[in-house]
Amino acid sequence: MPRGQHLDRARLPKEERLRLLNREPLEPDEVSASIRIRIKKDQLPAVLGMSAKERGVLLARGVQDAKTDE
Repeated sequence: MPRGQHLDRARLPKEERLRLLNREPLEPDEVSASIRIRIKKDQLPAVLGMSAKERGVLLARGVQDAKTDE
């Protein structure tokens, strides 16, 4: 058997792996990205305490507000 060919049978389903890691699967129109931000030190703990989904909503609101300010 070629190397790694049996992995599909040994690996848990994606949904189960995500559940074990306390993660949610991405929605069909979502992507995951790593970005760098500049933020005040006292605001950072609040942002880091949010879930990825909450941070995405916060970022989307900021982008929307920036568009309306133009």
